[in-house]
Parts: sequence; structure tokens; C-alpha cells
Amino acid sequence: MDSTIKLTQLTNAIAQLPNLLGPGATCAEFGVLDPANPFAGFLIPHPVLDDAFCQTPYIPTPGGLLGDLSGALGFAVQNGQEDVTSTALFGALVWDVTDAIEVAGGVRWLKDEKDFENNFVSIAPPPPDGFPVSDDHSWDDIVFEVSANYRVTDDNMLYAKYAEGYRSGGFSIRANDVDQITYQPEDVKSYEIGSKNYFFDGRVRLNLAAFYTDLKDFQYPVVIQDPLVAPGTTTPINNADELQIMGFEVDAVVALTEYFRLVASVGVQDGERKGYVEDPRRLPLGPVADAGSPADCPTGCALPDNDLARTPDWNWALTGVFDWTIDAYSFEASVSAHGQDDVLIVGDNLLTGQPDPTLVQDGYTLVDARLAVDWTLAGGDIVTIAVFGKNLTDEEYKDYVLPLGAANTGFQGWGPPRTYAVELKWSR
Repeated sequence: MDSTIKLTQLTNAIAQLPNLLGPGATCAEFGVLDPANPFAGFLIPHPVLDDAFCQTPYIPTPGGLLGDLSGALGFAVQNGQEDVTSTALFGALVWDVTDAIEVAGGVRWLKDEKDFENNFVSIAPPPPDGFPVSDDHSWDDIVFEVSANYRVTDDNMLYAKYAEGYRSGGFSIRANDVDQITYQPEDVKSYEIGSKNYFFDGRVRLNLAAFYTDLKDFQYPVVIQDPLVAPGTTTPINNADELQIMGFEVDAVVALTEYFRLVASVGVQDGERKGYVEDPRRLPLGPVADAGSPADCPTGCALPDNDLARTPDWNWALTGVFDWTIDAYSFEASVSAHGQDDVLIVGDNLLTGQPDPTLVQDGYTLVDARLAVDWTLAGGDIVTIAVFGKNLTDEEYKDYVLPLGAANTGFQGWGPPRTYAVELKWSR
């Protein structure tokens, strides 16, 4: 497989200042009356905080050479590219030891070759040192998988599985520090045991699974503010020493009648990134998430154990399905509810291990429904008309947060609101 990713990042730089003249004073008055203000005469109100917080206006570059890429203080353009060639060889073997016991194994060799280049064009702040930069590297590994199934009866099976995974190292395409661009491969070992069962002449299906996953050199990104060097932030990918996830899952299907069935699942899990020592320059430290210095952690920052982001302690789903066929028509109606416990959207505070409440999404439940009719035509074609709705209770929940310093500044992404749709499908 060959793939290419290209990045062009345009950053407009402005300055923002609190209005030191106090309530009632406008940004124009602050810009004129404060003799220490280097932006006197052209401060404008903040788009959200109005005159309490003033900022420099957006000013396009004269002459149009770069169009609308610059700002009042300057601009930065980052151009990056990474070319990847991935090669793999793999094989698997399944052996029926007896009529009841099956053993399987597999092996995979894989190699990733990456060519990387990055450069900046910047005016105030200056471009970072060491750019343009180009590099190439290759990573390879061999991973294994082994499993065993024991069929206790025709309707009951026990199984165990061990598998290894691998994700190659690479280059942080949005980093602005040449010493922080490269990151190392990630290795994973996973263990799973479980049981798959049918009961009551197949009217009940019950599956059970317990799992444990251990990752070494876990790759995770951080966003560090660096206002004195373009583009104002750097986003390296770090390697944590170890990450562990464990839990169990139960899913079941129960046919209550010929036409109605319930589908249910429950999952419980716990995830933790183990503490390790990291270079402070690779960490967002301080009240505005700026890069640390050796003075913060002279021998490296000893990070405590951290809860894993996007890993709720439990999640569940319950769906009721009614289906009925008469002559050339099939009717299906379903209502589904699924929910989860409180979840940390991004990682805990790296130095304290304590979660920031603004980065936690409280537990929530979503309700979906669908009604569909299939009509089989004389020639065998099938026409489907369906009406469905998602998040019918219009639950508000965050699914993305990117903190960028104090006072909850940054970006937030929200889940889709109540949504309805009508679907028409013709199948030949």
C-alpha cells in the first residue's frame, strides 16, 4: 500500500489584551489612553467578551501576494508531506484437533517506510529553527496470533485468544521543533477468553467475553502553546511507557415471540496510562499550556498514572425489534436506547493525574427509532421505504474537546442533535 498525506496550515496571529481601564471603558478608549499599549488606536472588542477583552483587528497583506493569509501581527504557513509505503506478508493455519477442539495460529511480518518533509513561511513570529526539515525512516515487526475453541455441545463453545498488534513510528507533521518530530512504534498484546452459547432451542443467544490489553510505547498527541515561534502551537506525538485496558462484555439476543426480539449488551472496562518520566519540553505545562522548561523538572517530569480518555467505566444498549412478513411485504420497527457512564474526553492533567471537570462528559442516553417497509416486486426487485430518527430526546453531549490554556479556552465538538430522515431504496 502506498499513501501520501499533505498538510497546509495557515495561522493568522493577533494579540488579545484585557481592558485594564475597567468596566464601562471601551477598547478604543483603552487603546488611546494606556501609554504602555503598543496597539494604541486600533483595538477592537472581543467577539464574545466585548470591551472587557480587546484584540487587534484582522489586516490582510497589502498587495495581495499572499491574499488573506496574514494578520495584524503576522502570519505563518506550514507545509508538510509524508509518503508511506507499507508491505506485509502473513499466513494462518487452522487445525481441527478433534471434532470439539480447534486450534488456530497466524503470523504477520510488516514494514513501513516513510519519507517526510516540512517547512514554514512566517512573519512575526519568526519560523522555528531547523526548518526546512526532511527525513526518512523504516520500521518493521513480526506479530503473532493464537486461538483455541472448545465446543462443549452443539450450542455452547468456550474460546481463548492471544494476539499481538503493531503501529509503526512516524513523524509529527504539525510539530515545530525538529527535536520532537520523530516518535517510536507502538506494540500491543491482547488476551481474551469467552463463551458463545445458544439456549432454549436457539431462542436465546448469549455471548460472554473478558479481555486484557497491554500497550507499550503508547502514541498520544499533545498541543503545546509556543507563542514566540510560528505557528504559535506545536503538536508532537509522544510515547508513553505503558497503557492497560481490561474489562468484560455481555451481549444477548432473546426471541420473545415469533415476531419480536430483544437485543441487549453491557460492557464494563477500566483503562489507565501508567506513569512515566517525560522531557518537560514535550509537555503542555503552566496555566496557558505552554511548553515546560528544565527548571520545571530538572531530571524529567515524573508523570503519575492517568485515567484513559474516551473509556467510560460502563456502557449499555437495548433494542426492541418487531418484524413481520405477509405476502410480498415485510415490516420492521425498532426502538433502541444506548448509554454510557461519565467519560473523560481528553487525558487527565499530566502532572497531577487529576481530571479537569471541564473535560469530562457526564453520562448520557441516546434513543433511536426506525420503521421500514420492504415490497418485493413481481420481477424480484425490492423497494424499501424507511423513516428513522436518531437522538430523539435531543440529548446535548460533547464528543470532542481541545483545551488551549486557562479560562476553558479552546475548541469543543458536540454530538449530532435530534435528526430525522426518510430513506427510499430500490434493490435489483
